Amino acid sequence: MLRVRYRKVVPYPVAVVLSQYYDYEHIEHVHPESLGRYVLLEQGERRNVYEQLWPPGLLQSLGMPTARSVVQHTYEPPRTMRFRFLCGRHRGTEVVTVLEEHPEGCLVDETYGVPGLPDWSLLRRLALPPIRRRVNAIWAEDIGVDVCHGGWPGVPERSAEAEAPCAGSSRSGEGAEVWIDVAAANDLVEERPLLARLVVPGAGPDAEAVPGDVVLVRASGRLFAVEARCPHSGGPLELGRCRDGREIVCPWHGARFALATGEPISGPALRALSRFRVRERAGRIEVAVNEPSAT
Repeated sequence: MLRVRYRKVVPYPVAVVLSQYYDYEHIEHVHPESLGRYVLLEQGERRNVYEQLWPPGLLQSLGMPTARSVVQHTYEPPRTMRFRFLCGRHRGTEVVTVLEEHPEGCLVDETYGVPGLPDWSLLRRLALPPIRRRVNAIWAEDIGVDVCHGGWPGVPERSAEAEAPCAGSSRSGEGAEVWIDVAAANDLVEERPLLARLVVPGAGPDAEAVPGDVVLVRASGRLFAVEARCPHSGGPLELGRCRDGREIVCPWHGARFALATGEPISGPALRALSRFRVRERAGRIEVAVNEPSAT
C-alpha cells in the first residue's frame, strides 16, 4: 500500500475543525466542484457511513452514471478520525486524520493509504504534490468562505444567549433612531441580495463607530434589510438566493427565512433574522439603527 502524509495548519480551533468534518451538509454548498455531495446512510455515536457522489466529470458529460463511493467515517477520541472507502470509487483507500493544537490554530495531519501500489519512495514523492494541491484547494474553499462570530460550517445552532449582538439589534440604553446611508439604489437589483456595510454612530465625540453588515433585498416592489449572517452557522446570506420574492435562502444549509418577518420557515436555523427599517431616498438606500446612548 502506498502511504502519503500531508500536514497543514488552518487558522481555526481544533474543536471547530473537528465539527466541520462531521458537517456533511456543507459539502455540496462549499465544495460542489471538488467533493460533490455527501448523503448520510448510517449514523452512530462514533461511526457514520455516508455515500459520496463525486462531481460530474468527462464520463458523466458523455452520459455515464455519476461516480460514487461509500465511506465509513470513524471517530477515535480525542482527535483522530479514519475514513475507509468501502466500495465504489477509491475502494480500499484509507485516510487517517489527526488534529493537534497549534499556536496558529489547528494542525491537520493526514495520511493517505492507497491499496495495490508499492511503497516506493520515488512513487511517494511523485504522489505527494497532486495530493497536496488537491487538499490545499479544498481547505481554501472552506477558509475562503466568509463566516461571522468565529463560526464555521458544521457549528451547531447556537442559543440566543451565546449569539453575539448584531448592529441595530435590541439592547438596553439605546438612544434615538438614526438613518445610515448604506448603498446606491441603482446597485440593488431585483431579488439579488446585496451586502452593505453598516456603521452605527458612536455615543460621543471620542466613541468608536460599531461596524456591522446587513443584506439588502429588493423584491415584489418592497425593500428589506436583514442581518448578513445565518444564525445557524454564519452562512453569508448575500450569497444566498431570493425565493418567490418573499424568502431568502442560506447558501450553506438551505435555511429559509421570511423577508417580511425574519422568521425561519424551514431548515436548521432556529432563531429569526434581525431586521432593520429601510428606505430609498434621493437615489440612496438608508437603514435605520438606534444610536447608543452616552454613559
